[in-house]
Amino acid sequence: MADKPSQDELLDKCAEQNPAYPRAAYAFVCNAVHEIAREIARNSRKTARHITGQELCRGMQTLLIRDYGRMAADVLSAWNIGETADFGNIVYALVDIGLLSVSNNDSRTDFIDVYRFHDVFVTPFQAAKNNRPLPVIDFL
Repeated sequence: MADKPSQDELLDKCAEQNPAYPRAAYAFVCNAVHEIAREIARNSRKTARHITGQELCRGMQTLLIRDYGRMAADVLSAWNIGETADFGNIVYALVDIGLLSVSNNDSRTDFIDVYRFHDVFVTPFQAAKNNRPLPVIDFL
């Protein structure tokens, strides 16, 4: 009887079968799902429960900012992730490989336009515009 593949082996297989995103993106999303589910269960004082696509996107936003700060947009770009719909593509690739599961109420469309990456990963880190006029130095 063959041993059950490890998470690392399944992540390798997922990235191989779905090369649109690198393995690191699949690993991040897989780990994020488990961390977000634990956090939701901890906050609600209940056992782990199913999380929605929107909850997952919001949770990943928090994790990305926590882990990468102002570099989150660059990390996502390096992973070929440009919108929240990409998170859905990754989740469903992980479902297909057996690392995650979805309910009958879930859909890839749950991940579409949850937020704009520029609004959450770029704008908060931009310096405030200084509207004060600069001094004029007259050399005459």
